[in-house]
Amino acid sequence: MSKLVLSFVALSLCLGVANAQSAGNGAPTAPPPPAPPKPAAATPEAPTVPSDNDRMDGDHLTLNNTVWGFVEVGRGDDLRRRCAPAQAKFVVVREVNGSLTVRFLKFDPALAGLCPADQIVATHTLYRIQRTELAVHDFKRTGFAFGALVVPFKFRLGDNELVTSSTIAPYVGWRMGFLQSTGLTFTPVLSAGLALVPVADPQTSKTETKSALSLSAGLVLGSSKNDQFQAGVLFGKDFANQSDREKDPGVKKPWVSVYIGYNMSSH
Repeated sequence: MSKLVLSFVALSLCLGVANAQSAGNGAPTAPPPPAPPKPAAATPEAPTVPSDNDRMDGDHLTLNNTVWGFVEVGRGDDLRRRCAPAQAKFVVVREVNGSLTVRFLKFDPALAGLCPADQIVATHTLYRIQRTELAVHDFKRTGFAFGALVVPFKFRLGDNELVTSSTIAPYVGWRMGFLQSTGLTFTPVLSAGLALVPVADPQTSKTETKSALSLSAGLVLGSSKNDQFQAGVLFGKDFANQSDREKDPGVKKPWVSVYIGYNMSSH
């Protein structure tokens, strides 16, 4: 009887060891916890370009129709809305949070009858009007403008060669009233900036990209239908260092560029 008990105990121990080994070698283990998600890559921000942001400060406007809504500044509780006849001209003294402070320069006496005599605006007096209220009317706008433009290609005059020469340059110009009734704006501009110009080395037959100062003048075209649209024509010249000019005389040739693209100054 004791031998039978001992045999049973020994068999139990063997089975326990075998099960333990089987569990350690062949039994499936719990999957590891999932790895934490990687942080999303930061989206690079577009470079900020100094521009006039389409502000009206200092601009001169000429009304093409009679406009009501001018409130005299400094009159306390007198909020009567004054009338400006067609062809009245005024300057925007300042723009603050969409509110325009304006001063009338002159208007045609022959058209003054379009407004009641006791409600017509006066010259050399400050008035206030919301820009959104003025925007629904027809007017011509002139004034200084500034921003940045992109010139991806240049046609070198004399060599009759088209080269890729990226130039991002600030400009300053004067917005004209010409053809504004069609929704187009024409701005003659002067521009200066850093250009990347191709310089061909005849000794090595290789072309390298070098930095140069770029000066240009031209005309920028915009559209009231989409302020991100920009086109124009520029005439200019790149000023590279002496060693680059000696390697590639074409670098010092004047160039012309016609472009249609994205208005960097709108953002």
